[in-house]
Amino acid sequence: MKDGRLFVIGANSLFKDNLPVHREITEQLKQASSQYPAEQMTEGWIGGMVLEAALKTAGAPADAGKLRATMETVKVDTRGLRGGPIEWSKDNHFRARQFYRVYRWDEDKSTIVQAKDWVPYDVK
Repeated sequence: MKDGRLFVIGANSLFKDNLPVHREITEQLKQASSQYPAEQMTEGWIGGMVLEAALKTAGAPADAGKLRATMETVKVDTRGLRGGPIEWSKDNHFRARQFYRVYRWDEDKSTIVQAKDWVPYDVK
């Protein structure tokens, strides 16, 4: 909506930010001839990053116990898709900190702009 009074809060960066990771996702989808837009793939991409980090750390062969132990200490740099890393512990498989960014429509520039950069919140 092109309304300068509308502010949107999100946990993921917008592809409008044009980060290197956004371009990587877009390119990979083109190579795979995906029918889905890149902007809808952020959550899956982040999930893949977590799984990749866990499998690399667990090493081969990785049985269920080794993989579970690895995931209890996983830390993934989201490369700007989120405001900070994904960090799991034995008791927390969500994250210890959540980050939010605020965007709004800028009528003068006729585009979406950041109204407030990443704000961290501790997850309790």
